[in-house]
Order: sequence, then C-alpha cells, then structure tokens
Amino acid sequence: MGKCTIGENTLLGSGVHILSGNQQHNFSDSQTPIQHQGGKYTKVKIGEDCWIGNCAVVMADVSDKSIVAAGSVLTRPIEELGSIWGGNPAAKISSRTKEE
Repeated sequence: MGKCTIGENTLLGSGVHILSGNQQHNFSDSQTPIQHQGGKYTKVKIGEDCWIGNCAVVMADVSDKSIVAAGSVLTRPIEELGSIWGGNPAAKISSRTKEE
C-alpha cells in the first residue's frame, strides 16, 4: 500500500495494490535513467462502503459506495457515488444507485 486513506466499511480483496497515484515515475528523458527522473506521489482516497476486488490495482480516488472489479487497473478517479468500474484500464460498467 502506498499513501492512502480508506473509509469505514470498505473491503479489500486479496492481493489489492494501492499505489501513491499514477505519476510515481517520470520517464520522458530517454537519456536519463528512470530511477533518476523523479515522480509525484499523491495520497489516494478510497471512500466509505466500497469493495475493491481481488488483485485490483488502484492509482486514483474511489468515491463512496463504489466497486472496483477484481483484476481491474484504476488509473483515473471514480467521482460518481456508487459507481462500478472494471477492466484494464478500468471504465464504468454499472452503478449501485437507483438513479440510473
């Protein structure tokens, strides 16, 4: 786990990785080794009442009541309450709320 906060009643499956954002390593200068190029570490917020499935990789914020499917790679924030995201890269596939 990287820098993160995890809300109450949130479940993490086995093998979940929470990274400190999606810009940890700069690599644009091919003349400089990647390890010397620096990067940016951010604190990822996972909201309350979420489920992060087995082996998911989370690099961005997750709104309350949301689900990240097993094996997914979340590279951008889930902003909508109760969203269900899956895939690589993860995209919205459904919602837990009745508003849709």
